[in-house]
Amino acid sequence: VEAGEMTATVVQNATEQARHGLRIMHELLTGESEGPVDYIVPAELINKDNIDEWIAFHKEIGMIE
Repeated sequence: VEAGEMTATVVQNATEQARHGLRIMHELLTGESEGPVDYIVPAELINKDNIDEWIAFHKEIGMIE
C-alpha cells in the first residue's frame, strides 16, 4: 500500500481470533453453548489514508522495524 503496488489491505487481530476461538471452544465443551457458534473478528482496512499511521504505530510497539 505504501509503495502504491496495491490500493488497500485488511488486517485482523490474531490475538482476538485466538481468544474468542478458545472461549467458544470452552462453551461448546462445557455445554454452555450448543453449536454452531459464529464470531466475526473486526477487520481494519489499511489504505493510503491511514498507512502512515498504521506503520508508525506498529514501529512504536515493536511489531515492525
